[in-house]
Amino acid sequence: MTTKEKALEISGVGTVTGTPDEVRKKLAHLPVDQVVALTLQHGNKALAHVLLDAVAGLAALIPGIIERRHEAKYLSIIEAIVPDVPMPQHKLIEARMTAQARKGVLETGEWMTAAEVAEMAGV
Repeated sequence: MTTKEKALEISGVGTVTGTPDEVRKKLAHLPVDQVVALTLQHGNKALAHVLLDAVAGLAALIPGIIERRHEAKYLSIIEAIVPDVPMPQHKLIEARMTAQARKGVLETGEWMTAAEVAEMAGV
């Protein structure tokens, strides 16, 4: 299986290049539901193939992006529906006490040197 065939199998996006007549003939034999066409007014075959590969690569990413956006919207709807529950009083008191304790420790300015910490640790 070629790389293009593997990409088609994974993404469901196939690519066709050529002149309008060549593309028309190729499309007539493809079992697809939808077709997206890009036209190049002054392009050559090399440019067409580079553009085609870039678009096919992006097309493979789009379903995942759409799925993530749908999931995010779904979660935001759930967030909007669920009522906000205030934090329990004991948690607020605990947070305030922790903040005061940390502030007190930082304000003392009594810090050990690295050597003192190492000595206490027995290193």
